[in-house]
Amino acid sequence: MNSFEKFSFIKFFMRSFSISNLTSKVLLTALIFTFNIISVGFVQAQTFDFYRSLKVGDEGQDVLILQKILNQDPDTRIAQSGIGSLGNETIYFGNLTKNAVIKFQNKYRNEVLVPAGLYVGTGYFGPSTIGFIEGSFNTGTISVDNQNTQPTQSSKSFEELLVEIIAIRDFAEQLNQQKKTEQSAQIESSKNIKPKPLKDSNMTVDQSKLIRSDSIELYFVSQTVFEPGVELTVVGGGINKDSEIYFFNFENDKVVSSVKIESNFIFFEAPNLSEGEYEIYIKNGNFISKPLVVEIVGDYNPPKISSVSPSSISYGDTVTIKGSNFESQNIIITPLGTYQSSSNGSEIKFVVDRFSNLPTNGEVVSPVEQKIEGIIQVQNSNGSSDAKFVDFIYN
Repeated sequence: MNSFEKFSFIKFFMRSFSISNLTSKVLLTALIFTFNIISVGFVQAQTFDFYRSLKVGDEGQDVLILQKILNQDPDTRIAQSGIGSLGNETIYFGNLTKNAVIKFQNKYRNEVLVPAGLYVGTGYFGPSTIGFIEGSFNTGTISVDNQNTQPTQSSKSFEELLVEIIAIRDFAEQLNQQKKTEQSAQIESSKNIKPKPLKDSNMTVDQSKLIRSDSIELYFVSQTVFEPGVELTVVGGGINKDSEIYFFNFENDKVVSSVKIESNFIFFEAPNLSEGEYEIYIKNGNFISKPLVVEIVGDYNPPKISSVSPSSISYGDTVTIKGSNFESQNIIITPLGTYQSSSNGSEIKFVVDRFSNLPTNGEVVSPVEQKIEGIIQVQNSNGSSDAKFVDFIYN
């Protein structure tokens, strides 16, 4: 098929079907791939040039490439079957993609999160994650399916290409219809919800007055499973002297106003709410952050830290953590890296080794000593400990 035939076929095809905006984007992607006769069953390292950050709601070819990268690793796959699964990637960045990005960020915590001053994945595909992915694929740190690494010439006829394009169109329409169905269901659900008087409800905040703000960010909660009354720490952005913590589910909510604020940290006690999962937000007046999900339980016995020494930690130091509920295998999370260590149940000792695989983009840099206050935390099968603040020295 020559260039004129390709152009004519595209005009014929696009005029022959009544299609939505989302469908047209999927089809355009399919047409570009089909008529340039490039196989999309593999990922080539030299094409990983992400020109923008990605978040929920974004669409584009870069989302498709990101999904293909995530699906190469069973630990970070978008979905096990159906839309988003291996071989069924799309151009839409939804919650499934966000969750997969979180898994990826947590898996490569030392390389992606720690250099950015974060502790848990956010699902935001930003500069730190982009830089690591591009560098890792170019250096082979992350393995992908590199079979058939050369473009393959198609010998398919016009009719065979037409059948494939129609199948792609049907898939795109199915994806679009699914989005419409979900949106319609949400609209109908909201119509059927009749607000009850406050005296008949456990809700304390008028949800209709809350506004999601991108200028307020919630990065980290020191524990995601805890009992009422436990001391918690939140790390975020856009925090001010009037910031509060807001817990919400569809049965109960609670604004925690009794907090201690230091820079990007908020310290508070877990509220006395009934057991269950809650969304937790940073709240500035009527403006709220995106949430993280936590669980309040009645009987929980995680590891507890009573002391950490030395009080200032740098590379090469031997660190001693004393407390309770430590196990034979423990993970210690610090801004300098993540470490594993055994314990006798009440004491953990480990050496803060410098990781040799931290990305430097091929440049030799002179160490610059920097002292910061950061969190040290112990995780094992009992759960996650409270977060203790210690001075850490990068050098």
